[in-house]
Amino acid sequence: METTMVSVQDLALWLRSQAWSQFAQSLASAYERYGRLTERQEASARSMYAKAQERQAQRQAQVPANPVTEEGVYEREGIVYRVKRSRAGRLYASRYNPAGERGERFVYEGGAVYRLSADDRITLDRAKELGAQWAQCCVCGRDLSATESVEAGIGPVCAGRI
Repeated sequence: METTMVSVQDLALWLRSQAWSQFAQSLASAYERYGRLTERQEASARSMYAKAQERQAQRQAQVPANPVTEEGVYEREGIVYRVKRSRAGRLYASRYNPAGERGERFVYEGGAVYRLSADDRITLDRAKELGAQWAQCCVCGRDLSATESVEAGIGPVCAGRI
Protein backbone atom coordinates (compact mmCIF):
# COMPACT_ATOMS: atom_id res chain seq x y z
CA MET A 1 0.00 0.00 0.00
CA GLU A 2 1.36 3.38 -0.95
CA THR A 3 1.00 6.20 1.56
CA THR A 4 1.20 9.93 1.08
CA MET A 5 4.56 11.35 2.12
CA VAL A 6 4.20 13.28 5.38
CA SER A 7 6.61 15.89 6.65
CA VAL A 8 8.94 14.98 9.50
CA GLN A 9 7.18 17.58 11.64
CA ASP A 10 3.76 15.97 11.00
CA LEU A 11 5.33 12.57 11.58
CA ALA A 12 6.63 13.77 14.97
CA LEU A 13 3.14 15.01 15.89
CA TRP A 14 1.70 11.64 14.92
CA LEU A 15 4.36 9.87 16.99
CA ARG A 16 3.47 12.00 20.02
CA SER A 17 -0.17 10.93 19.68
CA GLN A 18 0.80 7.24 19.87
CA ALA A 19 0.63 7.11 23.68
CA TRP A 20 0.56 3.29 23.64
CA SER A 21 4.12 3.09 22.26
CA GLN A 22 7.16 4.06 24.34
CA PHE A 23 9.28 3.83 21.20
CA ALA A 24 7.06 6.32 19.38
CA GLN A 25 7.23 8.62 22.40
CA SER A 26 11.03 8.41 22.45
CA LEU A 27 11.20 9.33 18.76
CA ALA A 28 8.84 12.26 19.31
CA SER A 29 10.98 13.42 22.24
CA ALA A 30 14.12 13.17 20.12
CA TYR A 31 12.51 15.33 17.45
CA GLU A 32 11.38 17.87 20.03
CA ARG A 33 14.84 17.98 21.60
CA TYR A 34 17.01 18.10 18.46
CA GLY A 35 14.57 19.46 15.87
CA ARG A 36 15.20 16.48 13.59
CA LEU A 37 15.39 12.70 13.47
CA THR A 38 18.35 10.65 12.35
CA GLU A 39 17.98 8.80 9.08
CA ARG A 40 17.32 5.52 10.89
CA GLN A 41 14.85 7.11 13.33
CA GLU A 42 12.94 8.67 10.47
CA ALA A 43 12.88 5.36 8.60
CA SER A 44 11.49 3.61 11.70
CA ALA A 45 8.90 6.32 12.23
CA ARG A 46 7.79 6.17 8.60
CA SER A 47 7.53 2.39 8.82
CA MET A 48 5.35 2.66 11.94
CA TYR A 49 3.21 5.30 10.26
CA ALA A 50 2.76 3.21 7.09
CA LYS A 51 1.75 0.13 9.09
CA ALA A 52 -0.74 2.18 11.11
CA GLN A 53 -2.23 3.61 7.93
CA GLU A 54 -2.52 0.12 6.46
CA ARG A 55 -4.26 -1.20 9.61
CA GLN A 56 -6.65 1.75 9.49
CA ALA A 57 -7.43 1.06 5.83
CA GLN A 58 -8.10 -2.61 6.63
CA ARG A 59 -10.44 -1.63 9.46
CA GLN A 60 -12.27 0.79 7.19
CA ALA A 61 -12.71 -1.98 4.61
CA GLN A 62 -14.36 -4.13 7.31
CA VAL A 63 -16.75 -1.42 8.49
CA PRO A 64 -20.32 -2.42 7.71
CA ALA A 65 -22.54 -0.19 5.62
CA ASN A 66 -24.39 0.85 8.79
CA PRO A 67 -21.64 1.26 11.44
CA VAL A 68 -22.26 1.50 15.18
CA THR A 69 -22.56 5.09 16.32
CA GLU A 70 -24.23 4.64 19.71
CA GLU A 71 -23.48 2.92 22.99
CA GLY A 72 -25.59 -0.14 23.72
CA VAL A 73 -25.77 -3.91 23.56
CA TYR A 74 -25.32 -5.66 20.23
CA GLU A 75 -25.36 -9.29 19.08
CA ARG A 76 -23.59 -10.65 16.03
CA GLU A 77 -23.32 -14.32 15.10
CA GLY A 78 -24.56 -15.37 18.55
CA ILE A 79 -21.99 -13.27 20.44
CA VAL A 80 -23.20 -10.43 22.65
CA TYR A 81 -21.18 -7.20 22.83
CA ARG A 82 -21.51 -4.11 24.98
CA VAL A 83 -20.44 -0.93 23.19
CA LYS A 84 -19.23 1.94 25.33
CA ARG A 85 -17.40 5.21 24.79
CA SER A 86 -13.80 5.55 25.97
CA ARG A 87 -12.51 8.59 27.84
CA ALA A 88 -11.07 9.75 24.53
CA GLY A 89 -14.57 9.67 23.02
CA ARG A 90 -14.12 6.61 20.79
CA LEU A 91 -16.51 3.67 20.77
CA TYR A 92 -15.19 0.24 21.73
CA ALA A 93 -16.80 -3.17 22.21
CA SER A 94 -16.51 -5.75 24.95
CA ARG A 95 -17.61 -9.35 24.41
CA TYR A 96 -19.97 -10.83 26.99
CA ASN A 97 -18.52 -13.74 28.96
CA PRO A 98 -21.28 -15.26 31.13
CA ALA A 99 -18.76 -17.45 32.98
CA GLY A 100 -16.66 -14.48 34.09
CA GLU A 101 -16.58 -13.17 37.63
CA ARG A 102 -18.54 -10.05 38.48
CA GLY A 103 -16.75 -7.12 36.89
CA GLU A 104 -15.10 -9.45 34.34
CA ARG A 105 -18.17 -10.50 32.40
CA PHE A 106 -17.44 -8.11 29.57
CA VAL A 107 -14.01 -8.59 28.01
CA TYR A 108 -12.57 -5.98 25.65
CA GLU A 109 -12.19 -7.31 22.12
CA GLY A 110 -9.98 -5.17 19.92
CA GLY A 111 -11.57 -4.12 16.66
CA ALA A 112 -14.94 -5.72 17.44
CA VAL A 113 -16.76 -2.39 17.23
CA TYR A 114 -15.66 -2.14 13.58
CA ARG A 115 -17.28 -5.49 12.78
CA LEU A 116 -20.62 -4.60 14.35
CA SER A 117 -23.46 -2.93 12.53
CA ALA A 118 -26.10 -0.65 13.99
CA ASP A 119 -28.53 -3.32 12.78
CA ASP A 120 -26.96 -5.73 15.33
CA ARG A 121 -28.32 -3.75 18.30
CA ILE A 122 -30.46 -6.03 20.43
CA THR A 123 -34.05 -5.33 21.32
CA LEU A 124 -35.34 -5.08 24.87
CA ASP A 125 -37.07 -8.46 24.41
CA ARG A 126 -33.78 -10.09 23.34
CA ALA A 127 -31.97 -8.51 26.32
CA LYS A 128 -34.61 -9.91 28.66
CA GLU A 129 -34.34 -13.34 27.04
CA LEU A 130 -30.54 -13.44 27.43
CA GLY A 131 -30.65 -12.07 30.97
CA ALA A 132 -33.21 -14.66 32.08
CA GLN A 133 -31.17 -17.45 30.47
CA TRP A 134 -27.99 -16.41 32.32
CA ALA A 135 -29.63 -14.89 35.46
CA GLN A 136 -27.41 -11.92 34.75
CA CYS A 137 -28.21 -8.52 33.37
CA CYS A 138 -26.74 -8.48 29.90
CA VAL A 139 -26.47 -4.70 29.94
CA CYS A 140 -24.24 -4.39 33.02
CA GLY A 141 -23.37 -8.05 33.70
CA ARG A 142 -24.52 -8.03 37.32
CA ASP A 143 -26.14 -11.07 38.88
CA LEU A 144 -29.89 -10.75 39.07
CA SER A 145 -31.27 -11.67 42.48
CA ALA A 146 -34.75 -10.17 42.67
CA THR A 147 -37.29 -12.69 41.40
CA GLU A 148 -38.97 -10.17 39.11
CA SER A 149 -35.58 -9.15 37.65
CA VAL A 150 -34.56 -12.78 37.01
CA GLU A 151 -37.89 -13.46 35.33
CA ALA A 152 -37.58 -10.27 33.30
CA GLY A 153 -33.92 -11.05 32.52
CA ILE A 154 -32.81 -7.47 33.08
CA GLY A 155 -32.42 -5.14 36.02
CA PRO A 156 -34.88 -2.26 36.40
CA VAL A 157 -32.23 0.44 35.86
CA CYS A 158 -30.72 -1.20 32.77
CA ALA A 159 -34.10 -1.81 31.11
CA GLY A 160 -34.16 1.89 30.33
CA ARG A 161 -30.69 1.79 28.73
CA ILE A 162 -31.57 -0.35 25.75
